[in-house]
Amino acid sequence: MRSNSSYLRVLAFGGLCVVAAGLAYVLPSAAGGGAACLLPLAVLAVGGGVLLLAGLRTQQRMRRLLEQAWTRDDLVPGVAPPAAGDALTDSFAAFLTAIERRVGDLADAQLDGFAHNRLVAYQKRCAEAALETLPDGVLIMDESGVATYANGRIEALIGVAAEAIVGRKPHEWCERPEIVTLLSRYYSNVTRLRRGDKLELTFEGDNVRRVAVWARPLEAKRAAGSTMVVLRDVSSEALARKSRDDFVGHVAHELKSPLNVIRMHTELIADVEDGLGAEAVNSLNVIEDEVDRLANLVNDLLSLTRLESGALEIDRQRVKLTAMLEDAFETVRRAAAAQGLTTSLDVSPRLGVVALDKDLFRIALNNLLANAVKYNKPGGNVTLRAEETDDALLIQVIDSGLGIAAADRARIFEKFYRAEDEQAAARGGHGLGLALAREIVALHNGRLQVESEPGEGSTFTIELRKSAHLLQEAV
Repeated sequence: MRSNSSYLRVLAFGGLCVVAAGLAYVLPSAAGGGAACLLPLAVLAVGGGVLLLAGLRTQQRMRRLLEQAWTRDDLVPGVAPPAAGDALTDSFAAFLTAIERRVGDLADAQLDGFAHNRLVAYQKRCAEAALETLPDGVLIMDESGVATYANGRIEALIGVAAEAIVGRKPHEWCERPEIVTLLSRYYSNVTRLRRGDKLELTFEGDNVRRVAVWARPLEAKRAAGSTMVVLRDVSSEALARKSRDDFVGHVAHELKSPLNVIRMHTELIADVEDGLGAEAVNSLNVIEDEVDRLANLVNDLLSLTRLESGALEIDRQRVKLTAMLEDAFETVRRAAAAQGLTTSLDVSPRLGVVALDKDLFRIALNNLLANAVKYNKPGGNVTLRAEETDDALLIQVIDSGLGIAAADRARIFEKFYRAEDEQAAARGGHGLGLALAREIVALHNGRLQVESEPGEGSTFTIELRKSAHLLQEAV
């Protein structure tokens, strides 16, 4: 402010000098004096000099201000400082043009950001509107387990309003420990799941509801660490499944009696030594084989139905795992040799004693070995391998057979599912063996998995987790 006042005083003094010079020149001239005209000229010269000095000082000050402004790269990038001397006016005009352009760019960027935010908000509203129309409950959790979204359908399924869920962790809004345990596995830094999982729950009330809960981590970059939870009312499906299983179980039970009668009379006819020709004997052998095949199907149906309904009680016994695997391998070795297959057994004799239902587990193992023989190639190989790790027992059935396509691998454990591969379909089967094996392994707190590629064989792995009631020390 002091500098500006000084410039104003200098300019005012110069102006007064010019005015005084004009008056001094006019008045003596009017009086006719000659020498008196020199005084106005002197005053005019002094005033003009003062004004010139003030103009030069003003130019220098403007240049310093412009140079200071140009040192801000974010103000007008790409424009050089103004030149000295006569180029000041042109440089200042370029500076103003650059400022105008920069302001325009900033305004456009702000407008683009505003439009982008509006578009994102619109897309979010559309997505939420679509989720609200679903018959399923949908919940989104962030990486810390806090719910960021819940649709209105959730309240009808589990009795908790969406408003009471958003912004809270599962243990703060859910009273079912099964759901809390499932969801906590997706935001725990120690045991965070990277795959989907599922459970089914029964909710008692005026109407008994069966609710399935799916949880799966989201893989999108913007949602990294988040988890989507879907809840679905499967009461109708559960009722239909129970009715179907009851019917299948009833039919299978009714089939056992006539099959036993057929087998008994076939054996009586076969015992007759005289009067049977070679063709009749061959026919009796075919009947016996088909009766055995049908009996195995009926037994698998009954076992699977009892397993799924929970009516089958598991009878755990202390079983020497090595001996049981050797017995199962001996059975499959004879069947494999009859088809020209080679077999190999890779089981450590130091495997411990396992607490399991021997008869049930043997059914699962036999089904896997039978499939390895049935779906193998001529001259192929079947291997039974078992090993013990720090926390599990692994039993593997490996074959060099037809292999399984990726589309079929996801469904081969479903009941009655048959692969569409022509070679596999030509080998026969009823589609119950793997489903039964999976249920039996699950009943022993284990897991059955498959690795396979078409034409390269298959590896079925039974994983039995070590626990106090499942795996005991050898005796």
